[in-house]
Amino acid sequence: MSDNIKIEGLEIFANHGVLESEKKSGQIFIVNAVLHLDLRPAGKTGDLLLTVNYAEVCDLIVNKMTRERYDLIETCAEILAVAILQAYPMIHAVEITVEKPQAPIAHTFHTVKVSITRHRYRVYLSIGSNLGNREFHLNEVVRRFKDAEDIKINKVSSYHETAPVSEIPQGDYLNAIIECFTTKAPSEMMAYCLQTEAEIGRKRSGIKNEARVIDIDILSYEYKKNQGGIIVYQSINSDDPHITLPHPRMFERQFVLAPLFEVNPNYLFSHYHVPLSF
Repeated sequence: MSDNIKIEGLEIFANHGVLESEKKSGQIFIVNAVLHLDLRPAGKTGDLLLTVNYAEVCDLIVNKMTRERYDLIETCAEILAVAILQAYPMIHAVEITVEKPQAPIAHTFHTVKVSITRHRYRVYLSIGSNLGNREFHLNEVVRRFKDAEDIKINKVSSYHETAPVSEIPQGDYLNAIIECFTTKAPSEMMAYCLQTEAEIGRKRSGIKNEARVIDIDILSYEYKKNQGGIIVYQSINSDDPHITLPHPRMFERQFVLAPLFEVNPNYLFSHYHVPLSF
């Protein structure tokens, strides 16, 4: 079990529901939150700055629940989870339960509740360009990701010039690796990457390994996990036809390995036992 702070039975009067009468009259909702973080530093030192002020978290929950009106408590739970993860970087996962004990159900019942778990993910992205102003295109990707509300860039490698992996004659690439943290699910991050490519000017012709104004690949998605009392990063494995994780060819590409080693020297060996002698 990982360390956690639990907030249980937080009662909030709010105006959520599909029925117009629910939005107008309002009712009591009950929120439970489990905040997963490392409490050892605070426990050892007694320093409030090394933990999370749960009174502030309660204020955040109440403000989010009362500021807007939503049809579904599923939406309420999602908004609360994302808001908490964004507001408190030391929290690596959060469990949210939203109860609706006065739900309009024509039967005897105790309560209706929705529970979700959301993580802060560590994501590695590979970016590259070999058309036009290559450096400008990479800079623009970094700028857009820095400006995204639910993405926090941690490190960006230097720009590496590499020959294209293609039989089609074309210019050399500039490549880099971005390490970032996000609450986005992999499918949401993929959608954001495709949107960013399109806005920067990439047009897809369907030709494999063609020259590109910009290319953004998701290499891996990870979340923190307690393993024998030690917090480690656990990789998400996905065989989805739209996004395979980890990227199946990341270890075959020098333009990925070199800048990835620069950003995190221990990553390749500790996660995938790739030799560091490349």
